[in-house]
Amino acid sequence: MIRRPPRSTLFPYTTLFRSPEFRKYAVQDLTGKVHIDFKDTAALRMLTTTLLLKDFNLKVEIPAERLVPTLPLRLNYILWIEDLLNGVTYESRKELICGLDIGTGSTCIYPLLGHRMNGWKFWATDSDDDALVYAEMNVRNNNMQEAITIMKSSDSSIIKQTIEKSDREFDFMMCNPPFFKDDEEANTGNKGRSRSRPSPRACNRPCAEEAITDGGEVTFVTKMIQESFELRGKVKIYTTMIGKKKKFSVR
Repeated sequence: MIRRPPRSTLFPYTTLFRSPEFRKYAVQDLTGKVHIDFKDTAALRMLTTTLLLKDFNLKVEIPAERLVPTLPLRLNYILWIEDLLNGVTYESRKELICGLDIGTGSTCIYPLLGHRMNGWKFWATDSDDDALVYAEMNVRNNNMQEAITIMKSSDSSIIKQTIEKSDREFDFMMCNPPFFKDDEEANTGNKGRSRSRPSPRACNRPCAEEAITDGGEVTFVTKMIQESFELRGKVKIYTTMIGKKKKFSVR
């Protein structure tokens, strides 16, 4: 899906090795090639914050106990939304686009990237108070308070109550839902991985608030779909990520 190089994410780490903070977690071998340990969450955190600052001039703080967003995947989602919007006269009203981010997390990564890259405005929601504190801080640190509104979501509704609080329509909705129904499923998440696929190189575990919800992702996404039928045109394009396609049956 990535149709243009996501800047430093395609460059050798030698480019980033000039950063004193990045050098704390990187090793340069005899050939000059730079390596980091992808199973060290502190190294992943530093890589992500360094790339966000270098490529997008975004100052982002990621708390130690929270998920470190994988930047290429987040960029890919933004580009996918761009493609969808291009089918509904996107360019003619680019500066007026407003999106809804469900479960924005502590980094508020999608709104920050979406506004920096495209000038989009956002309403961003989360049910976790600690995540909201960091999300608001990251928005303030990048002077985007006028473009990004942070809201606490309701326990009884995923999108409906948030949208009903607004008198506007949204151009799109995006969501990275909690994938698991309980700790057991979260801890055995990779057991269903195809044997032909190599083991994951990175160890980047989300906390329970980010990863677990009653009924797992199927229940969560199904509820969003049901609410979308009630809201209909209040959001022009409804989208969400999913963890495992085989959990969902298409009828």
